[in-house]
Amino acid sequence: MLVVFGILAGAIVLFAWGRPRVDIVAIIVVLALMLSRVLTPHEALAGFGDPVVVLIAAIFIVGEALVNTGIVHRLGEAVMKLGGGDETRLIVLIMMLAGGIGAFMSSSAIVAMFIPLVLTIARKTGLNSKRMLMPLSIAALISGMMTLIASSPNMIIESTLRGHGLAPLDFFSWTPFGLAVLAAAIAFMLAARGLLSKQLVAKDIGATPPSAYDLVGSYGLADRWYRLRVPAGSPLIDRSVARMRNLYNNLGIVLVGFEKHPHGKTKFLPALPESVFETDDTIFVVAERDRAQQLMETQRLVELPQLDERQRAEALQEVGAAELMLAPESKMIGKPLGNLEFRSRYRVSVLAIRHRGEPLTTNLINRTLDFGDTLLVAGDWADIGKLWDDRENFLVLTLPEEYQERLPGRQRAPVAIGILVAMVVVMAFGLIPNSAAALLAALAMIAGGCVRLDAIYRIISWKTVVLIAGMLP
Repeated sequence: MLVVFGILAGAIVLFAWGRPRVDIVAIIVVLALMLSRVLTPHEALAGFGDPVVVLIAAIFIVGEALVNTGIVHRLGEAVMKLGGGDETRLIVLIMMLAGGIGAFMSSSAIVAMFIPLVLTIARKTGLNSKRMLMPLSIAALISGMMTLIASSPNMIIESTLRGHGLAPLDFFSWTPFGLAVLAAAIAFMLAARGLLSKQLVAKDIGATPPSAYDLVGSYGLADRWYRLRVPAGSPLIDRSVARMRNLYNNLGIVLVGFEKHPHGKTKFLPALPESVFETDDTIFVVAERDRAQQLMETQRLVELPQLDERQRAEALQEVGAAELMLAPESKMIGKPLGNLEFRSRYRVSVLAIRHRGEPLTTNLINRTLDFGDTLLVAGDWADIGKLWDDRENFLVLTLPEEYQERLPGRQRAPVAIGILVAMVVVMAFGLIPNSAAALLAALAMIAGGCVRLDAIYRIISWKTVVLIAGMLP
């Protein structure tokens, strides 16, 4: 017994000291239990095969699906809309949302997801971010009291009860206590927020990247965007973007993207070389007014109103923008842009060039590139991300904030919600073991396209998994 308490005391000291890392401390504990012969090697390593460890790893995947499909982002937008500029309403909504979503995710993941959201709300409303970040932290911690899977200790205790043949706790056994504590915490934060700082506009934490719309506007293109519908009878129908390249080059027009409507659903796509024009497609082009008018007349296109703010944000999830600068040894220096076949080579479109501080937006294909020139490009976010690899030719200067907020699985949100609800129901009624329910949910998220298969090992916090598996013995 003294040896066990000694090992535990040593672990507590190392955890408090912060050195070495917590997962390394857990491994040290496992080794100490084996070398002291308190436990056999099989018993000391049994934590790595415990069902609760598998359950925690699966919950990381389920939580990532909620982010990847945009469910959390949409709820954040709802908070901003309902809260407006009123600090009291915003604090209440943020704490309720963090506490509610945290019932199905780890508190660390909740904080990581909501910090950018809270900072964005503070920036757009002019409120002090400090007075909302602290309530976020408190609510995220309390969220661990909401459900069985809300925190690792809950799952460990439930697993221990089952292992000893005792009546296990239900999925919602914690919920009444969690709701009561969350309500008390909200009341306290509203009453004591004056202790944090004054209600003044705070400086942003770190440099905030511009939005894609602001980036385009900095090149003088904000009023040169046109949204055009392709009606039946247009010469563009059934033609590919690559085939119509000469038309756009001759008119000095840049085709940026498509708005298609398969099965009545709106879908935004970048203008890739293989993209084909179809009846009732909507295209986005950048051009001067007279050139856009000429395109509409020759191709029988119909001008449409610009997208509203919500639609524009949705479009920018698929069609992105970035700013590049030519590298000193770039092979593109001294060559006209038209000779580089930028769209076919990099699958992105050059919207404008900044030469010696002056934006150039016309006759781009004949512009000779020079050292120090910056290029504004648009295309699929995945293709823009690949531009980092060609450092011999250029450097990626600016990636807008939408690049960090992109939601690759946005269209799979209903699937993710359905899987989450099914998992909660199965756990609540105890139809199958909780670890099996979480594993099935994680596999369903992967199969349903809510989480990429090649990302699951990055999603799981292995430090947390090793820590729990090492300390369970």
